[in-house]
Amino acid sequence: MKTQNTTLGLITLTAIAILLASCKETKKEHHAPESSMSVANGTYIDHYMKLKDALVSDDSVSASMHAKTLASSIQELDPDFYPVDDKQNFSIAVRAVAKTALQIPNADLAAQRESFESITKNMIGIVKNTGAPQVIYIQYCPMYKQGLGGYWLSLNEEVTNPLFGSMMINCGMVSDKIKQ
Repeated sequence: MKTQNTTLGLITLTAIAILLASCKETKKEHHAPESSMSVANGTYIDHYMKLKDALVSDDSVSASMHAKTLASSIQELDPDFYPVDDKQNFSIAVRAVAKTALQIPNADLAAQRESFESITKNMIGIVKNTGAPQVIYIQYCPMYKQGLGGYWLSLNEEVTNPLFGSMMINCGMVSDKIKQ
């Protein structure tokens, strides 16, 4: 009888130990990099979208402010944190966005728009590599730069053109989308 009680006690203690150990492992999984990654993604994408919206509204003062915050937030992206095939080019694109965004505050609205279109060329690749917290639409205006065309990113499928603002607010189309 004493042997049965000892065996039953050992089995119970082992089961409790296994249960506690598995609970500790589960808690560690809640701190996975994905949560930090989505916060970082959301931050730089949000600043880009605010810059875009300021240009749609022909608001050069807000565009200047949001360009500075974009420059700051995009530099927080760590290529080692993402499944990027070419980390060097990813880093070059991030630096190019930051550098160009810092030029926007000292420019007039037309120059801000030109810088924004240049930023977008790099942002498309960056967002494709990092992923996004929601669907991102790649939009295109064929009229920009005397018919050469220009791209931008949007959270909405409906076109609101930051490259022309109120002058040609709905000029453009969705050319592609980046899925979550």
